[in-house]
Amino acid sequence: MDVNTLVASLQELDVTADGRELLAAEQAGLSPQ
Repeated sequence: MDVNTLVASLQELDVTADGRELLAAEQAGLSPQ
């Protein structure tokens, strides 16, 4: 998954608190790789 994809996902979520947690979770999943 690209950063652009994450950004697009956040925009669709209106960057809500849940959206930010989702982004953090996805970044946490990508970071170790």
